[in-house]
Amino acid sequence: MNLPLIRPLIDNSFYNCILQLIHSSQKEIYIVSFEFDIGFPSSSSPMYNIFQALSEKAPSLDTITIFLNKSNRSNRNYYINQSSAQALSKNGIIVYQANSVHTVHSKLFISDYENLVIGSHNFTNRSIKRNSEFSLFFQSNIVYNIVKSYILDLIREKGVKV
Repeated sequence: MNLPLIRPLIDNSFYNCILQLIHSSQKEIYIVSFEFDIGFPSSSSPMYNIFQALSEKAPSLDTITIFLNKSNRSNRNYYINQSSAQALSKNGIIVYQANSVHTVHSKLFISDYENLVIGSHNFTNRSIKRNSEFSLFFQSNIVYNIVKSYILDLIREKGVKV
């Protein structure tokens, strides 16, 4: 039995892994995150670079689908995710937000039927640059199918398309 490739992503190594996975993707990308903050246009902004990479890759993939939390208007997260969702949608990326009854706290990135990143990283500059975060990258088509099924269930049962 072959064990899957597993690599820890500590702090900002998450950023390099996500960028590499975006650039190498051939079919599909799914992202689930509590917060997705594209930040300000700057080459020193990791999240803006991720946003650009996703936007450039979108026309060549079957899908890039992102599922985000939707907090109430009194929460900073609401405005960050709304702004990012609109920018992502304008660039050909399919975005869903949780309906007002549910909170999405998962942090998932999957691509091309075998690549997975699961852990504590939100898709924010703060999470990449300042926080102590831990995620795992691994390759497993079996786990991929389980996680993709979970994401599609989230979208179907709790998602509202932006």
